[in-house]
Amino acid sequence: MAVGTAAGISLSSILSTIGGIIEAISVSLDIAQQQCEMISLKEYYKYKIEGNKKMYEIYPAIAVAERISAVAVSNSSSAYELKTKIFRQGIVIKTEDTGEYYYIGGISPVWIGGSNIAVYQGGAAFRGSVKLPAKARDIFISNGGIGIIPLKRVSAQIEWYNPARFKSCQGLLGTIWDYITTIGVASVVAIASLASEITLSSPRSIDDLVYPGSGGSYYVSKTLIGSSLGGERSDELRTTSDQYPFIYLALALFKQVASGLGLSNYPAVTVNGPIDVALNNCNQIMPSEYCTRIAVGTVFQPFTLDFKFNDIDIGAPVFSRQFCATYC
Repeated sequence: MAVGTAAGISLSSILSTIGGIIEAISVSLDIAQQQCEMISLKEYYKYKIEGNKKMYEIYPAIAVAERISAVAVSNSSSAYELKTKIFRQGIVIKTEDTGEYYYIGGISPVWIGGSNIAVYQGGAAFRGSVKLPAKARDIFISNGGIGIIPLKRVSAQIEWYNPARFKSCQGLLGTIWDYITTIGVASVVAIASLASEITLSSPRSIDDLVYPGSGGSYYVSKTLIGSSLGGERSDELRTTSDQYPFIYLALALFKQVASGLGLSNYPAVTVNGPIDVALNNCNQIMPSEYCTRIAVGTVFQPFTLDFKFNDIDIGAPVFSRQFCATYC
């Protein structure tokens, strides 16, 4: 879409297109659930306005390896393109019994095996407690590009907030996908992402983003990830991770439709443009500067690059609230 006033795409129109593609006889959108989703998103943004740290429950983690392959650099024509290759998103969880931290999220194939992994979430800085072996990286990539890495915490606020957890209508903890694939309607989910902030922030040149290392690899700039030994107070990714996420809305599809679209491992469909329900509620679910960019683009990038769903979003957290009888 060119720079200018944005027109919203309706979720129902996307659903109709999907239904036509796979000749689905009956695919309906759960309107009550969609309203519940918006209520939940408004609650979390209200936490942000009030300074309530529960807002951190929907913040994504940003992950990057200290070393990346030289091929990734030579095959990139811009810093924007290289960023989509080297950065991934996910979540950081703290175990309730042992107090250990783990990153669960996207793993990039251009991360050099044996590299230190830097992870940031909500202004907190972490490093992998072990270096990521090439074999483990390859296994994660072959299984959809999602992996798990044990972490050590190097700087953060004192109190930690684990990501929000999905509850069924019976109040049971579970996964969104397990619930959705048992019902015959499409639900709305929110994907929390900082991809646009990563791509729009400095550095904006490849030479400032990485520098040559040994053995056919490049190092990620220390201005982004600080020192692997600590001292992360000046690293830019830590600051970026403390910004409120941009909210994508996506359709989570029940099993028949998801399988027909080849989405069995991640049954959700989103679009590279604004959705009408997000536009209509934008200032109540995310910062006004995001809403301005959605409408008119920015001087740095055209609209299509500002919020284009890209590989940085692999592993980004997905949140949903369901409608249960007479309540959300």
